[in-house]
Amino acid sequence: MHIAMNMMSIVSLGGSFERTVGSITMAFTLAWQILLSGIFNVFCSWFLSLVLTGDLKYIKQQSVGFSGVIFALCVVDIYRGAGGTRSIFGFFDVPAKVYPWILLIMLQFLIPNVSFMGHLSGILTGTIQAYGGLNCLLPSVDMCRLVEAKFMGSNPRCILTPNDATIYRENLFDLGYAHFLLLSHLLLTLI
Repeated sequence: MHIAMNMMSIVSLGGSFERTVGSITMAFTLAWQILLSGIFNVFCSWFLSLVLTGDLKYIKQQSVGFSGVIFALCVVDIYRGAGGTRSIFGFFDVPAKVYPWILLIMLQFLIPNVSFMGHLSGILTGTIQAYGGLNCLLPSVDMCRLVEAKFMGSNPRCILTPNDATIYRENLFDLGYAHFLLLSHLLLTLI
């Protein structure tokens, strides 16, 4: 059931995100989210086990799969959207900004063996990307267009970088930089 939910989520979220930023930025986003959500997962497990609780059960939990990346894409998709509401499994609507958090809790109750830390790590790395914290790791719009012209221009499956991709990145960075600094300061304070 969990794998089917992940597959449906990536088709929906991945498709809309790729149309917004293009195939190259999407590929870089997936690569960085895989790496960073894994690092965050290990760090959060270590922090809970050794610093907060002294119980090693958190550090012994496994987290395998793509769920953290899907949660990260969900957060980025919400922050680039106009807001509004999102449906929780078709049962009720919640404000879009709290959707990942409600989904995190609901999934934990519905499927108790899912990786809470993996999903939480995805929400954290998605928040960092949504506020522009990963812009330095993503290729510039000019670089994407150069690669597209050289290697991918004739591939009908490739989604070229849209003209408004620059506006998307600049607006997120300008609007979210103060929030990103606040979030990073908060995380460093907790450590």
